[in-house]
Amino acid sequence: GLVTNVDVNALALYCDAYANYVKCSQIIEEEGLMVEYTNKAAETNKVPHPLLTKKKQLHEQMKSLAVEFGLTPSSRAKLALPKEEPKQPTPFEQEFGEV
Repeated sequence: GLVTNVDVNALALYCDAYANYVKCSQIIEEEGLMVEYTNKAAETNKVPHPLLTKKKQLHEQMKSLAVEFGLTPSSRAKLALPKEEPKQPTPFEQEFGEV
């Protein structure tokens, strides 16, 4: 009962980010962390794979959405907190409310 219809879009965003993260990881694994880049002066240099930046962005997006769904240890612990049972109001509170 924690996930409702209003959560569908956020869950879809998480799934999409995860799928793209996996795809970026696969491409980086195939092509390597460093790729050759030829600049305007026709010099070829090794540079970090451009998808590393995208992968980091996707990781941050997944991390923030994971907190919303209780998918991290700390957010899961917050969900597991026992709910306070409503206490019976004292006769004073019944007559005067919470003052």
